[in-house]
Amino acid sequence: MNLSEHLSMKAKLQHIQAHVSYDIEDVIEKICSRSRESIRELKYAKILFTGATGFFGFWFLKVFVYLYEKKYFRGEIYIVTRDSENLSSNFLGIDKLNWVHIIEDDISKVNLNHLSPDHLIHFASTSAMETFNNIQQISKLDTLYFGTKNIFEQCGSSLQKVLFASSGVAYGHIAGETRISEKNYSIINSQEEKFGLCLAKLAAEFQINQYSKKFRFNYSIARCFSFAGEFMPLELHYAFGNFINDALNSRSITVHGDGTATRSYMYIGDAIEWFLTLLAKPKNEIINVGSDQMVTIKEIAEVIADKANTNALMLDVSDDEGNFSRSVYVPDLEKIQRLYPELQISTDWETIIERMLKTL
Repeated sequence: MNLSEHLSMKAKLQHIQAHVSYDIEDVIEKICSRSRESIRELKYAKILFTGATGFFGFWFLKVFVYLYEKKYFRGEIYIVTRDSENLSSNFLGIDKLNWVHIIEDDISKVNLNHLSPDHLIHFASTSAMETFNNIQQISKLDTLYFGTKNIFEQCGSSLQKVLFASSGVAYGHIAGETRISEKNYSIINSQEEKFGLCLAKLAAEFQINQYSKKFRFNYSIARCFSFAGEFMPLELHYAFGNFINDALNSRSITVHGDGTATRSYMYIGDAIEWFLTLLAKPKNEIINVGSDQMVTIKEIAEVIADKANTNALMLDVSDDEGNFSRSVYVPDLEKIQRLYPELQISTDWETIIERMLKTL
């Protein structure tokens, strides 16, 4: 198989965990069509990219490959990864692209003095697999604090625009049944082990703001909530992915707990469109990214079960998400809708389910 066949958007892309193939060509085309203005801003960007092996990273790379093939992107991407073999196996042919440069190293130690990137996509954190395998909480803080510091100490002077993927966990343990706004201050417990990622994201956010004043670049801090769609991890600690995995393997949908926890799920395709805008047109703000359409875990399980012609089982066992528990985890989107009125949610959670169950 030649390189163009590997990278064709029509190729059957195999999900590493679930052995599921998806066709996302239509989504990539829509993202690029709706993001023309942002894409023009990025055409000749020299982008330093961390966290490219994750869910967001995979989709972002697919978009840039498409843009390069269509001649809408003529810049360079420098990927820092701890595992280049994993990157290459998840994204066939990427190591053969002459405009993509892979640097195998840890972000907290990597030498970047030979680069002068003008854009940074900073998605790196401890991986979903590491969280699933109960990585030490202090490692989450180390990765984000020292990694962020190392990048900006070396590259801050050349940077113009920065996109950082923070998390809704940065709000801490906000009680109540309402959507979480950027006006909510973080409620944290520094004595509680499961606040590791919360503290790590806050530390990185603080550094980005401080370095932006020193080096005069602009940034977007995206506090990301819950996402779903093709190529999301199906066998880790994500309820939505676990339910899809059960359905694809003709099993009953298994819910740990009573299913009353309230969540929202943004389609990964919509999220990438938002990220492109936040990267191209940063406003030095913390901004929620996610869906504000509330749904309970039980409702999701029942809809997936119905569409897969199976049933949903409720187990009286708590589900450990790797962070502190939250009965409601849904963002308020007033701020992003005010600052970026062109950004909309185009895909509801039931459509996400249909896309993930529709395999090739």
